[in-house]
Amino acid sequence: MLRLAAGRCGARGLRVPGRRRTRGHRLPPFRARRLRRGGFRWPLAAARRQRSRRRVVHRTVERGSLRHGHGRLVGEDGSVFEGSFFDGEFCGEGVFRSPPGHRYEGQWLHGKRHGQGVYRHASGARFEGSWRGGLKEGPGAEHYADGSVYSGEYAQGLKHGRGRYEYASQGVSYSGQFVADALHGEGTYTFSDGRVYAGQWRDGHISAAPAG
Repeated sequence: MLRLAAGRCGARGLRVPGRRRTRGHRLPPFRARRLRRGGFRWPLAAARRQRSRRRVVHRTVERGSLRHGHGRLVGEDGSVFEGSFFDGEFCGEGVFRSPPGHRYEGQWLHGKRHGQGVYRHASGARFEGSWRGGLKEGPGAEHYADGSVYSGEYAQGLKHGRGRYEYASQGVSYSGQFVADALHGEGTYTFSDGRVYAGQWRDGHISAAPAG
């Protein structure tokens, strides 16, 4: 399981080396003192209007003009993110939903999917595995809408390395090497009639010569 970079943001996106942990909407000490003395009034109405325009709720607090902490953000296109913010970016654990019905639940770093997570498409397809910089990277499994299943290695969002692809057609499967989403290298293909080919592949096709 990939781990988020140490010191960048924790599970809640609230810890920074050398800084105190932020907790909710607590007033700074000097403001609290002024409020008790009656010499300062917190502009609640203005704060509510400002938060309403940003559509950020729950325990998110502001560090300068940046969202920081746990909260919920609704975009103009109807997308929704609920989870941890760190200096204005999605960081830590969070759930992102887009209007067509796509949903990602998992880890984030610098506003991108990073770590372990599950992405569900509106079509019913699902990917579960590792992410890096917003792309599939490392081990993962993808279940397609037609019933096909791939489990194996990814690199920069593509099937790359060793993996197994089970086609929706009963009994058809491939187990072996992939390069940039294509069957490439040593692999074994099982046909629906029971025949088996074990050998070299090049760009998705059977190759007589070893794939380079």
